[in-house]
Amino acid sequence: MEETQETDTTTLISDINDITIHDQVISKSVNENEPVPSTSEQGNSYEILFDQLKEKNKHIFVLSTAGKPIYTRFGNENQMASLFGLMIALVSVTQDSNDTLQSICCGQTRIVFLNKDPLILVGVSQSSEPYDQIKKQLTYVYNNIISTLTLTQLKKIFHNRTNFDLRRLMSGSERLIDKLITFTENDPGFLLDSISCLQMPSSSRDKITQTILTQCSKIKNLVFGLLIAQKHVISINHLKQQRVGHPFVYRHLILVVTCTLIYHIWQKIVKHV
Repeated sequence: MEETQETDTTTLISDINDITIHDQVISKSVNENEPVPSTSEQGNSYEILFDQLKEKNKHIFVLSTAGKPIYTRFGNENQMASLFGLMIALVSVTQDSNDTLQSICCGQTRIVFLNKDPLILVGVSQSSEPYDQIKKQLTYVYNNIISTLTLTQLKKIFHNRTNFDLRRLMSGSERLIDKLITFTENDPGFLLDSISCLQMPSSSRDKITQTILTQCSKIKNLVFGLLIAQKHVISINHLKQQRVGHPFVYRHLILVVTCTLIYHIWQKIVKHV
């Protein structure tokens, strides 16, 4: 049995955007005149869906401890109700035995579970990835979610309503999660817990850093500055005694910046200068 403990990194990520989230009732319109699919039609659609999923080497799923779908890397989570139900059933059966489900192996396929109440994250890999690597990837996805919603508000929401549908509050952040997953698959910095620095003379870097410190030192409540170019770090400046030390924090900020439209517009302008 493994006890879940909150790390300093999780607390730090949660405090970055301590926003107020208003609890809201999510309603879904139902068309009574819409024909209900037959059992055979539903079975065929499930078979097609699962065949499509089998073609992918890596999947990431996020659901609540009540079994509510929150995120899927591929496909539509609304069409995967039975799959999410199976996931929560596996976790629940193990918990009933006072144990924690960590992973399931079948041939080259490995399924890893990360229980972060009130969320459950599941990673499925068909490429013989080690357990620690998949778990780290799930942790990155989890930290990305709580940096958007904050851990305090997340727990408060599910404490008040265990079957709350979190997707409305996460609207638009799915793209960031998609980018983050792709990033962790392609960037060696993910495995090394490191960030990539832009190659340049140390004298130039020192001059840039000193200029930033001089110009920003008088700005009230400014904690640190981060200067990047082409997803590489040029300078990190700590303006307060509090230091943001974990690479995920910087990687997350870089991801947020590089996923915005204005960043890509600016990159095109720079290339034509």
